Amino acid sequence: MATEVQREKYEEVFGYYDTDNDGEIVQSDIDALIASWTHEFGVTPGSDDWRRLVDLGNRLWSSIEGHDVDGDKKISKEEFTAAHAQPGFVDEIAIPLAMAAFDLADTDNDGQISIQEWLASQKTHGLAPKEAVDAFQSWDTDGDGYLSRDEYRRYTESFYKDAN
Repeated sequence: MATEVQREKYEEVFGYYDTDNDGEIVQSDIDALIASWTHEFGVTPGSDDWRRLVDLGNRLWSSIEGHDVDGDKKISKEEFTAAHAQPGFVDEIAIPLAMAAFDLADTDNDGQISIQEWLASQKTHGLAPKEAVDAFQSWDTDGDGYLSRDEYRRYTESFYKDAN
């Protein structure tokens, strides 16, 4: 069972996946998100990176679809939260998808994300530049001006798993 804080976090993530803002997630929302990522970062359809993202998107949909209690092929916030609270979901679905997003944002493939790469990546989530900079600075725990893969992973794990 998710805590109130976790439920609020999962509902925030729900907003990223509900690409048409209709209050429900359907397969086409996940497809649209993956398409926006591939377009934004110039991922070639059919490439290994494209296949990885599509596979992760399909795994996400399959996992959350299993929580469609009314069978309408639409995932509500409550159903989405229930999916996230299941054992293994964060480690097997959410974190691999987040790390794929890291890899996309790391456009120069140096294993870290600069503030410029970060700002470009946050456009796909509609995050305002000020909010994006604030987030970057809080995630950059060593203050070196870059998000390392480890910093990104630690923040992602903390976001999903911390009950407070």
